[in-house]
Amino acid sequence: MQACQGQLVEKMIEKKHLKFLINHKTRDHYHSNRCLLDHFIGTYNLLSLWGNCETINVAGLFHSIYGVKSKYSKPERFNLREEVQSVIGIPSERLVYLFCSLERGRYLTPEFNGIDVWEHKALIEIEAANIVEQAPYITKYFNDTIIYIEKIKNVMYLLSPKGRDNYQKFLNMQNNRVIK
Repeated sequence: MQACQGQLVEKMIEKKHLKFLINHKTRDHYHSNRCLLDHFIGTYNLLSLWGNCETINVAGLFHSIYGVKSKYSKPERFNLREEVQSVIGIPSERLVYLFCSLERGRYLTPEFNGIDVWEHKALIEIEAANIVEQAPYITKYFNDTIIYIEKIKNVMYLLSPKGRDNYQKFLNMQNNRVIK
């Protein structure tokens, strides 16, 4: 595993956010050929560069702190919710909770019942940034990741203008890149 770089780009991440993530071992967890903290920071930076509000940016910074619900795993860390809420605020934590508790990719549809339109768009934005951010570090896409990439194509119109442009560039690059 490469050393954890934690490069900050556009906006300064609050120290209390980084402290929480470091204290919860995100430097020690391996993700997309580097540490999870680097992925979290990269996702935050992309969302920030795409012009999202700080509520969404911070949710992206913490997007899978509880784990991700998929057919292979279930989040096991929801006991941290109150602590996360106190660090990042209730609106950002709600997005993180939804990202981790909903079956991954299930919200990548034009309409999704059970959450409001703003939350739905925010989850799509976070998922797109999640995929784009880690792509340069991945040597192999798993079938589920390919499915999410395809599903986001169908809801790109719900992304922010910069997010949509960046996702289109990502798709164009993928067409020129061989990933098995």
